[in-house]
Amino acid sequence: MKATTLSESGSAVSRVRLGTGQDSIRPRLGHLASAVKEKLLRVYQLLLFTLQGTPLTLYGDEIGLKDLPGQPARGPYMQWDSGKNHGFSEGTVGEVNELNMNISFKAQEGDKDSLLSLYKRLSDLRGKERSLLHGDFTLLNHTGKALAFVRSWDQNERFVTVVNFAPDEETEVSIAHKNLPEQCSLVLSSNPERKEGSVVPVKRLTLAAGEALLLKYPYSAKERSAGGAALSHSTF
Repeated sequence: MKATTLSESGSAVSRVRLGTGQDSIRPRLGHLASAVKEKLLRVYQLLLFTLQGTPLTLYGDEIGLKDLPGQPARGPYMQWDSGKNHGFSEGTVGEVNELNMNISFKAQEGDKDSLLSLYKRLSDLRGKERSLLHGDFTLLNHTGKALAFVRSWDQNERFVTVVNFAPDEETEVSIAHKNLPEQCSLVLSSNPERKEGSVVPVKRLTLAAGEALLLKYPYSAKERSAGGAALSHSTF
């Protein structure tokens, strides 16, 4: 079986296509923080950088800015710091924006747990990891609450994305594939109780409410052994 492509994998995946293809939801919904619940921002940022296609963001998405109210909604100006006009301009920029009052680039820049720090890490991974940049897509699990898939390219490290779309309740995800190891290494998680680099069993995985989880595991020669096809060509 050939690799499952993004367009072939069904509505569970296509509904989270944030910047790829003509049916992208981004042009209609504006800033990400105005389109999804706050507790799910990290889920969608992770999907944005680990799904196939070119990641597309609006300025301010990296810090969680919201569209200003109105018909149609208006985009906010960038908020760099807590100074006049949030450092955007010394001139007059219009009405005071209370919706994003406590959000700024500077406030998040030094916080390793901030949305900005996650955005930077994902952007860096996307640019240097061949599996995320060029890799095949294999759907591992999808339900109404959760989604799991793996990206793989040649003999490079494989990356597994697992997300919980339920913002208020945990969910259990079962991931099984003949070429997938029983344990993976944790790259990052929105759950502060998980430690980066720790070993995570994937056969039966419990995700916290709104958790975004990125795992990795090394290429194994058995994926192309005589007894088994490569991951991207296996039946799941």
